[in-house]
Amino acid sequence: MKALSQELPSQNFAGYLMDRDAPDFLKKLARDHWAKYRPKMYSRLQSTGVLEDLLERAVEFTREDMRALEGHLKAHGYSEIEARQAAWEELRAKWILLPQEK
Repeated sequence: MKALSQELPSQNFAGYLMDRDAPDFLKKLARDHWAKYRPKMYSRLQSTGVLEDLLERAVEFTREDMRALEGHLKAHGYSEIEARQAAWEELRAKWILLPQEK
C-alpha cells in the first residue's frame, strides 16, 4: 500500500477536498484507514454487503459537514483555504478517520 503522502494530489490537500475528484480519494482514504485501524468493523461491513454504501455515505457526510463549517468559519473572517483546512482537521475523525478499534 502506498503511503498517503504519495497519493495526495499535487495541489494543496485542504483545497482538494471539495474538488470533483475528491470523493474517490476520500473513499479510498476511508477504506484503507478502516481496513487498517478498524479491521473488525471493516470485515463485518464487508461480509454484510454494506461497506461500499457506508464508505459513500461517510464521504457525503464529511463533505456536507465541511461545507457547513467552512461557511461558518468564512463568515467569521477565515479565508477559504483556512476555513477548509480547519474544517478538515475538525471533521476528519467524525466519518473518515475513525478511532482505532480496541
